[in-house]
Amino acid sequence: MILFLVLLVLLVAALVVYAAQNGNTENVSFLTFQLTSVPAWQPPVIAGGAMALLLLLYMLYANARHSIRRRSLTHKISEHEASLAQLRSENESLRRDLQDAQGRLGGRGPVAPGDPRP
Repeated sequence: MILFLVLLVLLVAALVVYAAQNGNTENVSFLTFQLTSVPAWQPPVIAGGAMALLLLLYMLYANARHSIRRRSLTHKISEHEASLAQLRSENESLRRDLQDAQGRLGGRGPVAPGDPRP
């Protein structure tokens, strides 16, 4: 975005210099349109202004798109962090339950599935 802003400033500066150095008039024809006694600086300034407007609109659009995407990713990250915190607490709870179960067995060895021992 900074690059487009620099290009925009350079474009405006070049148009100001061109307008200052060309004060004469000329005839302009475009397709079937004929304009007489148009200042020489006017056509390039109009074209440059249109280009500057397009660059400015693109910068605004790109900035808005970037901001929306960043907000979306931040939201997803916070959801994942909350999920991780929940999983960590569940994991810690399961580890405590496992230690309690091992303590109740009193070192009698691993419990096989279906073993009637408490």
